[in-house]
Amino acid sequence: MLVSHGLFPTAPTQPRMAVSIDLLLFFRSLFKRSCDAVHALAAALSTYYTRRGFRVADHKVSATSRLFILIPDCLMCKGRTVKEPFRRGLSQAARWYNILQVEVEKRVDSIIQQGRLLVKPTIEPLANPPSSSLSPTMQQDGLSRGSCAEILIQRCPACFGGTLFGRPLDKGGDIHVATDGNFHHRHRRSAGDCPPFYEPTYFIPKAQVDAIGQHIARAHQRPSKPSQSVVPDEAIDQCEASYEAADGQKQKTAMDNFDDTGVMALICRHDIPLFFANIDTPGEQQKYSVALISHFISLLPYQANVVVLYDVGCVLARSLSRVSFSTQHFLF
Repeated sequence: MLVSHGLFPTAPTQPRMAVSIDLLLFFRSLFKRSCDAVHALAAALSTYYTRRGFRVADHKVSATSRLFILIPDCLMCKGRTVKEPFRRGLSQAARWYNILQVEVEKRVDSIIQQGRLLVKPTIEPLANPPSSSLSPTMQQDGLSRGSCAEILIQRCPACFGGTLFGRPLDKGGDIHVATDGNFHHRHRRSAGDCPPFYEPTYFIPKAQVDAIGQHIARAHQRPSKPSQSVVPDEAIDQCEASYEAADGQKQKTAMDNFDDTGVMALICRHDIPLFFANIDTPGEQQKYSVALISHFISLLPYQANVVVLYDVGCVLARSLSRVSFSTQHFLF
């Protein structure tokens, strides 16, 4: 009933407030440009209505439910005035509205994918394609046919929509990505978790990141494997000591009020976000970047060569070579 009148409830059952759907559409646009959109918009709404002589009151509807109503100051009302009336309700409405938007986008993407499968035959990766099927240029470059996972093609067709891979790293490789951590995007511990049925499409699971961290910890307990590197180990050690990002134990933000202290991101060469990982440790440990890279390559053809940009790439490359992580198709 509320949605048919252009209003969206703040909760699936027994909502105390409803928000205009047009305002939620505006909020989604504001959220993309502001890191504090909820507080900013809630404070603006409170100021706007207060200056025009309106206030939000807590009105008792029945013995078990209450309702927030917006009334002029000139009318007598027994309800209590609500402090910060818009922040929590707006945040909840925006969250549930976003979940519905994601479900709609999933269904649309599923229909599009079914259509693609009908008009485009499946391309089987060829490890050793016959030379007659490749052009002279392709034969010279050693390119092979294959296709990336559909989720990558949807996020950046320019990077992942091709079907020819295998360009040597000394000639630029096939795909360029970059990864780094941001400790300005934190999650308050008191805010709680998202609904259990909601599966983020951009964030890789915490269990997957922790599994990579355990693998790295076990590898560090074993003797280091000899590795051949263009950069001497002494230079890499100096680089590791001089960069804060290489020190996984250095605390970059307080963890008293936050359960996630930052976000590790993986983007393509067109600045399009591919995947994220929540940072739940004081420092920027290598398990986050390794987990993102590992998840990313699982969606690529085996013959694809990838250039990874990272501010301490030399340190990461040496660590990967020592933890039995294949770097044959990578350049750091």
